[in-house]
Amino acid sequence: MLPLILSWAAIVHKTQGSTVDYAVIYLGRKLFAAGQAYVAVSRVKSLDGLLIEELDCPKLTGKVPCNNEALEEMDRNYRYHHHP
Repeated sequence: MLPLILSWAAIVHKTQGSTVDYAVIYLGRKLFAAGQAYVAVSRVKSLDGLLIEELDCPKLTGKVPCNNEALEEMDRNYRYHHHP
């Protein structure tokens, strides 16, 4: 028997106006619209329910190098969700 968990995916535009308890969000190079990252992240009720799968800071901020605080938060999320 395989342990399966019901889940779903949605594009960022489709989630506008929604609120979720947990989300895995891709913030990598394929982001294309201004404000898309904010909409995605702001759908989750708390930071404990947020997992950022990939983060491309130059794409989000237009700055190089990336914000170290953002990288540390991504690392914290990864460790929390993948290494309990």
